[in-house]
Amino acid sequence: MAENVKKTRTRGTREETEQVILDSTLRLLEKNGILAGLTIRDVVRESQVNQGQVYQYFGDRRGLLREAIRRKVSSDMPDMSVHFRLPFRQRRRRMWRWALDNAPLVQLQALLAVEGETDVPMFPSFDDAVDRVRRDQSDREVDASLDPMLTHLMTTSMYLGYALFRRVMAARSHTALADLDARAEAFFLEVIDRMGPRGGHTDDSAGEHDASAEACAGGNEQ
Repeated sequence: MAENVKKTRTRGTREETEQVILDSTLRLLEKNGILAGLTIRDVVRESQVNQGQVYQYFGDRRGLLREAIRRKVSSDMPDMSVHFRLPFRQRRRRMWRWALDNAPLVQLQALLAVEGETDVPMFPSFDDAVDRVRRDQSDREVDASLDPMLTHLMTTSMYLGYALFRRVMAARSHTALADLDARAEAFFLEVIDRMGPRGGHTDDSAGEHDASAEACAGGNEQ
């Protein structure tokens, strides 16, 4: 008799219930892939909550996706105060590697953008990041003639775009993925170097080792 009793989740606080729903959403996306689609019914079944709670807390499917991705980005983001102390070239290199290490998260962000969502958490600390580029220009790490906002946006688009399509590029070019990654990173850094004063190479090696210990696995100024 007990075997036929439907399994239900113990009632918790709103915050706990929200987290269960968001965790279930990310788990389904990871398991089934973003192209499989995601419905509120899937999330209700996975999280064992009332369907009304999902709509009450998140509004609709898009709101649910946006919040799940926003929290995932926030949880994976390192200490920004440390990140912004790094030189321009080093910040960009770390972000390149962050994007490759977190390609599934980049794909989720792209999913929101494809659905027409403009409030996508691809650029946390955006204003601070642009201000930091202005300081890079004052420090002669970035050419003063470059638009600081576009410098940030376009270099960001390079590593996010590569993270999205690197496997397709490797297959199309008949290149081993690891080889393509190494060559693409070298190309990206060459572009970054040419953004220095008069297109010269920047030298951030002096503080690189000290900063690396503090910044750990990478920074995110997207």
